[in-house]
Amino acid sequence: MGSLPNIRFTKREKVLLGLLIIFLLIIISQYISYHQKQPPTFADEPLAELSTEKGDTPQGEVKQTEMTNPKKIVVDVKGAVAKPGIYQLTEGSRVKEALDLAGGTLANADLNQVNLAQKIADEMVIFVPVQGETLNGVSSGLGVSFESNAETISINQASEKELMQLDGIGPAKAKAIIEYRTKQGKFQTIEDLMNVPGIGQKTFEQIKEKISVH
Repeated sequence: MGSLPNIRFTKREKVLLGLLIIFLLIIISQYISYHQKQPPTFADEPLAELSTEKGDTPQGEVKQTEMTNPKKIVVDVKGAVAKPGIYQLTEGSRVKEALDLAGGTLANADLNQVNLAQKIADEMVIFVPVQGETLNGVSSGLGVSFESNAETISINQASEKELMQLDGIGPAKAKAIIEYRTKQGKFQTIEDLMNVPGIGQKTFEQIKEKISVH
C-alpha cells in the first residue's frame, strides 16, 4: 500500500498560505457580523388598511363628515317679506338668515317686532308684520308665530304675555325665559327651564304639566 506523497512547502509558500487563510477568516467574520446587525424585514402594510381591518374610522374623517353634513331645519317665512315660503337652513341659524333667504323684508315691515338675532327651530313659522299690525299667535318682540297647543305652552316659542299665563310666571320670569332662549338657543327638554335664573324646582313643579318644547 503506497504512502501519501510528502508535500513540502517552501518558506515563501507557507507565508502566502497563512495570509490566504487569515484573509478568508476576515471575510467570513465580516459577513457574519453584517447579517447579525441587519433588522428583521416586514412586508409593508398601509396604515389605512390596518385601520379598516380593525373597524376604526379616523377621527379626522368623522369631524370632516360632521362639518360637511350639518343638520338641516325647515321654517315657514310669512308676512312682509319679498318671497314668502318654505326655506331650509342649517341648525343654529338666526331669524335674519331666514329673512335673507326670503328676499329680505319689505319697506313697510315692522322690524321692531322681530328679533333678528333669535335662533330658529325646525318647523318654526317666522312672521314679519307690517307697521301698525298686530296678530294673535305672534310672539311679541320676536316676530315668530306658532300654532298654540290647547293643553300646553311652548317655552321655545311663546310670547312674554303667553308665558305669564303659567302659574308663578310673572313679567320678570317671562322676560328671563325669552332672554335665555334667545342667547342659549331653544330648550331641549322642559327640565332645561330650571336653568333660567329665578326658576327653581318649586316653580317648575307648578307648570311642568302645562309646558312643552314643541
